[in-house]
Amino acid sequence: MIILLLALIGTAIVMAILTIGRLGFGRRDVFNRGKFIRWLVGYSIFNYLLCLAIVYFSEPALTGPFGGWQWVLWPLVISSIGNLFAFARPALSTLEDISAASQGRTSTRKTSTQLPADISRGAIAAGIFGLVVAAGIGIVVAGLIVVFTTWFDSNAKALAAIPNVTVEKSTTPLLPTDPNNIVLVSSGIANFKGQQVLGSNGQNYGSSYNLDPNSYTLQSINNHLYYVAPMSYNNIFINLSNSSTPGFVVVDAEDPNAQAKLHVGPNDTIAYLPGAIFNQDLLRHVYLSGYTYGKLVAPTLELDDSFHPFWTISLMQPTRGYTGDQLSEVLIVDAHTGAITDYPPNRVPPWVDRVMPSDTVNQYLTWWGLYHAAPWFNPSGAGQQTPSGDPQLVYNKVDQPVWLVAMTSSSANDNSSTGIFLFDTHKNEAHFYTSASGLGIGTNVQNTFASTRA
Repeated sequence: MIILLLALIGTAIVMAILTIGRLGFGRRDVFNRGKFIRWLVGYSIFNYLLCLAIVYFSEPALTGPFGGWQWVLWPLVISSIGNLFAFARPALSTLEDISAASQGRTSTRKTSTQLPADISRGAIAAGIFGLVVAAGIGIVVAGLIVVFTTWFDSNAKALAAIPNVTVEKSTTPLLPTDPNNIVLVSSGIANFKGQQVLGSNGQNYGSSYNLDPNSYTLQSINNHLYYVAPMSYNNIFINLSNSSTPGFVVVDAEDPNAQAKLHVGPNDTIAYLPGAIFNQDLLRHVYLSGYTYGKLVAPTLELDDSFHPFWTISLMQPTRGYTGDQLSEVLIVDAHTGAITDYPPNRVPPWVDRVMPSDTVNQYLTWWGLYHAAPWFNPSGAGQQTPSGDPQLVYNKVDQPVWLVAMTSSSANDNSSTGIFLFDTHKNEAHFYTSASGLGIGTNVQNTFASTRA
């Protein structure tokens, strides 16, 4: 498994730094080969197990500054503190002496404060050197990277230029929604229908599995709009006793009278889920399969045109230090078998509705609104815009959805739009329609309707 190699490399890095500190700055000690080997072997085993746990549970993306290896600073800090424990007892004894002297008492100890004979000054030197290296890289260098990649006007303009934005003429109307495929069922109603069908087949699935209200995904299947949600484990004990969940629920998004359908056939089971334990966790399964070189984000359950379940995952890589993530690959995981296929963003299968994560779209448009027409340092907020809410998925055509984002000024008192963005769900391309400016947004519209008497 790849994590075994990553843990080994991490251990080698940590031990190299500690060894330099011990041998290079602890030279007042007479070199004792046996003591050094015991120290080296003991801390190597400890760090290997610690690195293995960090890689397995946190799944660090090996991309960006330092190649993503900054996670090694955690075992380095812990090991450095462990080496400094050799100094803890004498230091506490010294503090006791100082406290006693300040109160006019004499120390009750008969021996002078000194390092025990079996303690190596080299270990203390290793601990101090390790902490200095960790602080230098984790605070100083990392801070400078943030400053030189995100601060100042040139960097702000670079962030604003990441999304490929086309500002349409004021006379260009906003594209209409496809009248043949209108969403008439809300996600809340879809959740209600899904809960009903979960317990309607006599299998008592509700005792072991649930349908998360936030997991319903709107998507086009065979040119028709549906909500799809996976069945999830109720608790860790159900997860431990089962290798997969029975399937998923499909709710018609266009017909309010249609009944929800529970798909629990032999090929509908879902073996990998976000948040499942150990290797059943979807992102951990993908990470352990070798996709360690990017951030794995936005796992979304999508069905192909034969209603077979797949997970789509966006693999992102930063372009401006730690930020400026851009889509590098799209991973499609068979939810039933776990087989993974990677695609360039422009070559995903046609049944995949979205590969640009909504959070990424929101971040892109936040940068664009803040900096494309305003300077980086702008305490007045003049000329700035901001998204008025989370991106909403709309279908101008049944098989070509877009993210719809209303923009407003940076003023907290402004409840009208400056325009509407339609952001492509398959590529980094957005169109800004200023013809939609002046529309009411947010709580302003809700309060207006609520205060209107019938």
